[in-house]
Amino acid sequence: MLLLEQAAYPAAQFLLKDFSSTHVAIAAVLDGIIKGEVWVDRPVEPRVALLANGDAYYLAGLPDEAGDSFADLKELIPDWAYFFVEGRWSDRLGDIWSNGFARPHPLVRMGLPGASHGLAATMLPDGFRLVPIDQRLLDLESGNIETVTDLMEG
Repeated sequence: MLLLEQAAYPAAQFLLKDFSSTHVAIAAVLDGIIKGEVWVDRPVEPRVALLANGDAYYLAGLPDEAGDSFADLKELIPDWAYFFVEGRWSDRLGDIWSNGFARPHPLVRMGLPGASHGLAATMLPDGFRLVPIDQRLLDLESGNIETVTDLMEG
């Protein structure tokens, strides 16, 4: 696996594109907004991409075409990593990761039903409203603002 310089991150963008729609940290690393590292199996038209951001590791690509990369992946991915893989990698975890205690967790998406279709504010429970997470929210004097701030720092 080859560790990429940030200027070369676009080489991995195609492989990580779909995965980044679920894990926003991937897009943030690729865009240089947060720190991370990106490895690929080859510099041109890679088949495997591994992205690390702190304790989180994300694996994308084509496991059937990654034969020579399995040993490298096993060296790169720590046993203690919070490890996310695309579904097609699930059957190959034993080949690339040696954490015998890890267990799969189902993907859970949270949101309001119909929120993307112009959900009427009247459908929200009393006392709730939808607002963007931005500086105006942080400037509010709310009892839970410290929690929101702590979550946003990560």
